Amino acid sequence: MQRLLRRHFIPALSFTRQYRYPTTFLQFLRNQPEPQHTQLLNGVNVVTLQREGCRACVGLFADIGSRYELDFQNGITHLFEHIVFKTTKCTSKMDMMMKINALGIKLHAFTTREMVGYYAHCLPENVGDAIAILCECVMNNAIACDDIAREKLVIYEEIIKQDTDPKTLVFDYLHSTAFQGTSLANTVLGTTENLYKIDQVLINQYLQRIMHPCKFCLCAVGAVCHEPIVEVASKFLGWTVPIACKETLYRYTGSDVRYRNDAMPRAYVAYALEGPPFSDVDTVFMDLAATLIGGWDKTQIADQNHAVSVARRASLGDFCESYKSFHIKYKDTSLWGVQFISSSLQLEDMLYTLQDSLLGICTTVTEGEMERAKEQMKSRLLSKTATSYGAAKDLATHVLYNCCHWPAIPDRLEFIDKISLEDFKSTLYDYIYNKCPVISAVGPTEGLPDYTRIRAGQYWLRL
Repeated sequence: MQRLLRRHFIPALSFTRQYRYPTTFLQFLRNQPEPQHTQLLNGVNVVTLQREGCRACVGLFADIGSRYELDFQNGITHLFEHIVFKTTKCTSKMDMMMKINALGIKLHAFTTREMVGYYAHCLPENVGDAIAILCECVMNNAIACDDIAREKLVIYEEIIKQDTDPKTLVFDYLHSTAFQGTSLANTVLGTTENLYKIDQVLINQYLQRIMHPCKFCLCAVGAVCHEPIVEVASKFLGWTVPIACKETLYRYTGSDVRYRNDAMPRAYVAYALEGPPFSDVDTVFMDLAATLIGGWDKTQIADQNHAVSVARRASLGDFCESYKSFHIKYKDTSLWGVQFISSSLQLEDMLYTLQDSLLGICTTVTEGEMERAKEQMKSRLLSKTATSYGAAKDLATHVLYNCCHWPAIPDRLEFIDKISLEDFKSTLYDYIYNKCPVISAVGPTEGLPDYTRIRAGQYWLRL
C-alpha cells in the first residue's frame, strides 16, 4: 500500500492560501452587517449594529448639554451625570452597586456642550439588564440630596483643576468669545455660584423641560439582536411626550479674549474660524484640512524636509513648543482651527506663520500632501469606529445630528478618495480667506498682535 501511494501521490507545489483572496478591503467592509434602525411611537430612536465578539456596548445618548441650559442652570447637566448611577426611586445605592457588580457591567458617562451619553459594557446575555439599569438610572433617578451634596464637592475640585489647566481653559474662552451672548458659550462644568444654588427642585424642573423623547437614541453594538432590544426599549423608554424643548440658536462673532498671566512660562493660544455644521458635506473637507495641518511638538525632529509646512516653519524658526489642529463640530456650526503653545516673544511670528500657512492651503497645496492627509484621515476613521463604544457614539451622533441618516463606512472612505484638489481648494477658500477669526489666549500674551492686525492677516493682496 505504501509503495502504491508513493507511486501515485504527487505533492502540490503551491497552495490556494498562499495567494491573496480576490476581495478588496471596501468589499470586506460592505459584507459586514449594516445598522438597523427603529423609531418608537414617541420618537425615541433605537439603533443596533451586530458584530462578532463576546462583548457588547449599550449606550443611551441624548441631544442634551450645557447649550440647552439657562444662565442660572449652567452646570446642571454635568451635575446630573455625576449622580445618575447613584440612587433610583426603586433601588438604593448599595443594591444598585451589587446588581451592577453581579452582572459584570461597567458603566460610564460623559457630558459635552451638545450631547450626553450613558453607556455600559456587558456580556451579550446581559444586554437587556444593562438597558434596564441605564433607563432606570436616567429616567427614574431619585436625585437624592445626599448624592447632590457629595458630588458638588467633587465638581468643585474639577472646576478648580480646570481653572489651573490652560489647555482646557483656552477652549472655554474660545467658545465664550466665538458664541458670546448665546447659550453655546456656556461651559460644561458651569460656575461655582450656580453649583451652590442647584438643588433637587431645580434639577427636576430642568429634566422635565429638557427630556423630550426625540432627543434620545438607544444604541447597541456588538453581539446583539435588534428585535429584543426594541422590545426592551419600548418597555422602558416609551413614556408620554411632554412639551417639546425649544431649539437654541447660535451667533458667531469674530473677536478675541486674553487672560494675561506673566507668571506662566508659556502662552496657550487657540485660533479658530467658523466652519460648516455637522451634517454638511463640507465637514469632510474641513476634517481633511485639519488632518493635513496635523500637529507637532519638540519631541519630534525639526527638519526642512518635514511634510507639513506649518511644522516645518515652526520647528526651524523655533516659533512654538507644540501645536495641534482641531475641528469641534456642532449640529448647526463648528469651530475649525489650531491651538499652539509658544513663548511671549514668539507669539507674533507663530501667529503670522500659521495664517500664512492656512491661506497657502487654499492655493498651493499639492497632490502629495492631499494623498497623505487622505490616508491619515481614513486610518483615523477606521480606528475610531473599530471599538464598540466608538461605533455606538458615531451612530448615535449621526442619528441625533443628521436626521437619522448615517453614511456607511465604505461610502465615507470612497468619498474621501474622490475629493479632488480643486474642490478642496475652493471649499477651504470659502471658509478661510478673508474671514473673521476668533482667538483666545492664556499666559504671557503681551507679544500677541491686536485683533485688527490679526484680521488683516486673513487675506492676501493679489494682482
